[in-house]
Amino acid sequence: MQLWTNTFVFHPVRTYVTPERRAGAVCAAGNPSKGVMTVTLWVVPEGMASAAAAVEALSARLAAAHAAAAPTISAVVAPAADPVSLSTAAGLSACGLEHVGVATEGVEELTRSGVGLGTAGISYAAGDSAAALTYGLAGGAM
Repeated sequence: MQLWTNTFVFHPVRTYVTPERRAGAVCAAGNPSKGVMTVTLWVVPEGMASAAAAVEALSARLAAAHAAAAPTISAVVAPAADPVSLSTAAGLSACGLEHVGVATEGVEELTRSGVGLGTAGISYAAGDSAAALTYGLAGGAM
């Protein structure tokens, strides 16, 4: 397992820039920083891949649960034929249909998040491999 200076998911280390150090500090964009908190992120690409798989499995389970519940919550039957019962059943069915739509959007977003997490892990792994190759070609002197 490779672990380079890239950092993200698991152990963030926070460093506060003190006012004394702030005067001479320059942020990544080249502008003087003013009380900026810097964060070092430790990225483990393999961990991101397993997290992506877990998120995708969770989204599949949620999709299955919502698919199973959709007919029940969107087709509420009135207990009687009176106007109040019919109106209430229609209102509850409408709320159920709205929930199905929102839940579907939520599952889709969770699925996209899992795919994005997996893609980021692949990107970090490729960057680590390129950095290792560059380091090796330079004879370890960088």
